[in-house]
Amino acid sequence: MSAEVTPQATKGYVSLLGGGGVSFPGWGSTARVETRDSLLRLNFVLRRQQGRLWYRFLNELWVEVPLMEVLPPYPGIITSLNFLSGMIFRPEAGWNPYLYFGGGPLYMTASIPGTGAKLCGNYLAGAGFRLRLGGGVFFNIELRYHHISNMGLASPNDPVNSLKVLAGFSY
Repeated sequence: MSAEVTPQATKGYVSLLGGGGVSFPGWGSTARVETRDSLLRLNFVLRRQQGRLWYRFLNELWVEVPLMEVLPPYPGIITSLNFLSGMIFRPEAGWNPYLYFGGGPLYMTASIPGTGAKLCGNYLAGAGFRLRLGGGVFFNIELRYHHISNMGLASPNDPVNSLKVLAGFSY
C-alpha cells in the first residue's frame, strides 16, 4: 500500500472552485440575480475521525474568499470573507460526501433592488462530493444555498436568496 498524500493527512489544504448561481424572485428579493462565481478556500483540519462506522467524519474550518460577478441587468461585483464549518464524511475513502455552513461580511458594487446597502452580511449552507484523483488532488462538486442581507442596518432590506453550483479542485 502506498502512502498517498491526502487532505486528511495534513493540517490544511487549498481549494479553488468556480461556478454560478441564480436567485429566485419572490424568495426574498424581487429581482432575479445571476452570478458567475470563483473562490479560493483555505481548509484547516480541526478534528480527525469523529464518529464511528459509516458516519465517520473530519471537522474542518474553511476560510474562503469568493468573487461573484453579477450579470446584467445589475452588473457589479460581490465579494465576502466567509468562515465555514465543514464535515467531511468517510475521510479514509477515495470519495467523500461533505456538508458545510457558515457566513461572514460581504461587500457589493452591484445595485440590486431592495438590498439597501453595499456592506452586508451573508450566510450559506451546502453539500458536496469530493473524489480523489491521486497525488493529493481532489475534484469537488457542490450545491450551495446563499443568503445576502444588510442585517437590518439599512432600508429596504430585501434579502437575496440563491442557489449556486460550484466545481473545482483541492490540493
